[in-house]
Amino acid sequence: MRRLHTVLSLLVAAQVAVQAMALAAFVAGLNRWMQTGGRAGVGNPSRQRSYDDESHGVLDKPLLLSAERWLDWGPALTVQRLTVQVVAPALALALVLVALLLRSRPELARAGVVALGVAVQALPGVPAVAWQAAAFVIVGAAVLPVRPRHWAPALVAAGAAGTALALAAVVGWAHGYLTHGRGGSIWPAMMAQASSTPDVYATFQFLVLPLLAIVAVAVRRDRTALLLLGAVAVDTALVVLGDDSPPLAAAHALLTYAVVIVGWGGPRRPA
Repeated sequence: MRRLHTVLSLLVAAQVAVQAMALAAFVAGLNRWMQTGGRAGVGNPSRQRSYDDESHGVLDKPLLLSAERWLDWGPALTVQRLTVQVVAPALALALVLVALLLRSRPELARAGVVALGVAVQALPGVPAVAWQAAAFVIVGAAVLPVRPRHWAPALVAAGAAGTALALAAVVGWAHGYLTHGRGGSIWPAMMAQASSTPDVYATFQFLVLPLLAIVAVAVRRDRTALLLLGAVAVDTALVVLGDDSPPLAAAHALLTYAVVIVGWGGPRRPA
């Protein structure tokens, strides 16, 4: 039974990563479509819906809401939706039932936190930052120890989580900009209206996170710290190269969760 509990906990964390990878691929696909003026990334032109007959890479509300059907990476959003609405609740319910059978209060409490996080993510219209925060709560309750093994790698994990939350704020702002009657826009024009939100994300991604990884190596000088430094370097390269590449964006999302889990000292052993 404990082995089943361990497997379910790992699957819960894995489905969060799948969600993030699918959503990142979808957003990168949209970004590529915008950067190419609408010439790349159209899987089914007949399903496009826009305020104008000729969109030329200008994203508006109808195009965004129909992107799941016309974008070549639109199915990635379908995967994300199914994971949130079907896979995650099923795994959370199974984890609660197994925790009850184990008669372990700590594991039952963790399973309850997982279920709460899954419920938050499934709420209609949940803000992107809240969705991302719930994702980290789910991963933490499923596979991470309560206390990190060492403060230096834990700071790298916290930095990676902060970077992901800042990115979620950028994506959430862009979604709100397009879906609240402000017409169409291209990505640079949207970011010009986004105040300091993209700057906060860039500061975390290109300054705070690398510095924390360097500090971890200076303090620890062990395999884990070196692994985190290498992962952060690769992650930064993926961001630079993959803003309009769905596969690289998905890899960036996966690596973010890997840094969080390894930096915090997980995965843990069940109580």
